[in-house]
Amino acid sequence: MFITHLPHKSPMSGLFGDSSKSYWLAVELALQLPWFLVSFREFESNSADAPSVGRTMMIHTVEALEQLVLESDGGLFKFDSVYIITPGHVNGTDQWQMDLLDCIRTADEPEAPGQVVDVFETRGGARYACSLLGTSIEDLRIGAVRFQSP
Repeated sequence: MFITHLPHKSPMSGLFGDSSKSYWLAVELALQLPWFLVSFREFESNSADAPSVGRTMMIHTVEALEQLVLESDGGLFKFDSVYIITPGHVNGTDQWQMDLLDCIRTADEPEAPGQVVDVFETRGGARYACSLLGTSIEDLRIGAVRFQSP
């Protein structure tokens, strides 16, 4: 989740005419967990020559990423890239990192049958997981692809 603070609301927010949207100069992360930066083109129609606009979204959960994919099934979205941003405790460093995401796989906890963990694989070959039990990636039972990046 992302937290917004009123002092960081853009003074330009009221100028764009859409009261359903707010514009922010800064947002804060509520939790030190991986999140996604997704770039895509949104088309006005399914026509081959339909105009499009480039959009970029910050998405905090795999479920929200999957929801965006479901919304794109009508052909009005074309994904350009999906990046995963990981905190140091996930990527094994002391800082945040951004990697081009290849896929997300499900994995089972070997000591907790039925408990599923997401494993994030990057185009560069890195793999990350956030096991609530602290299980290393090597010990997880990695299974099917849940999400495949474009």
